[in-house]
Amino acid sequence: MSTEMRIYLADTNDIDSLRRWLDDVPDISSEPVPSPSRPGEQGDAWDFLSVLCGTGGAMTIGLNALTTWIESKLTHARIVVGETEVVLRGPDPQALERLVEAARKAAEGDK
Repeated sequence: MSTEMRIYLADTNDIDSLRRWLDDVPDISSEPVPSPSRPGEQGDAWDFLSVLCGTGGAMTIGLNALTTWIESKLTHARIVVGETEVVLRGPDPQALERLVEAARKAAEGDK
């Protein structure tokens, strides 16, 4: 089973960069999700990055990779795992712990 993590970035132009960064993490796949288009618009902007993490420690490794990427870009992100939502603004060990716990609960719910 896999667990989904949704990553909303303050600058949606960075979604492709983050997707390429996470592509190097084993047992993780990511896909940009387009934002809904308004009438008369093409709708080619990204809303969030959907990240599927496999079993085992993939979610923890993915969250650590995400934190490193956020720190290197000095950006802000909103991450949703299950029903838990956390806002990251650079290094925040407590926020990362909440995400890991949410990922664990989401994975247990899949069983």
